[in-house]
Amino acid sequence: MSNEECPPPDTEQFERELIARAKAGDADAGKKILLNIALKIDLGQFDSELFPYLADCIWDFAYHGIRLDRALNVEAENKGGRPPKYETLELAAVDILLRDYANFRPEAALTWICENIGVDRRHMQRVRSEHDQRYNKHTDKPLMESCERDFLLHLSGSLRQKVAEVLPHT
Repeated sequence: MSNEECPPPDTEQFERELIARAKAGDADAGKKILLNIALKIDLGQFDSELFPYLADCIWDFAYHGIRLDRALNVEAENKGGRPPKYETLELAAVDILLRDYANFRPEAALTWICENIGVDRRHMQRVRSEHDQRYNKHTDKPLMESCERDFLLHLSGSLRQKVAEVLPHT
């Protein structure tokens, strides 16, 4: 049977399977549901079984106080191990402060962070690509690099004192 002869998939059955997988903890299924809902909204199709599912998820979030990622069944799986010592926002703020306000070259900023904070270079490259538009291939809109110095200092949280030592005083 060629691809052209294959019957179209049973959309309702597919949606029920996605819902069951999401409720069982499959975050990828939860994300597929959200993408399908967005597509159906764009197309003006509101007769899907996904909408009552979404309403239940929103109810869990709004009324029962369940975290939104958990209520939508897109919560990232806990991979075990200890939690990260620093939040990615803190690290991104420090990186941008070093490059934009302490005039560190990108490589020098990475070296300073690795030596003074103890964060892996590879991790910092991921942080950059997520929080700095200059390293993000998926958006042309400003991200954290557009924040003012004082706000970045605030975001640097527990690393504020350490990064403030290398910033020029104005």
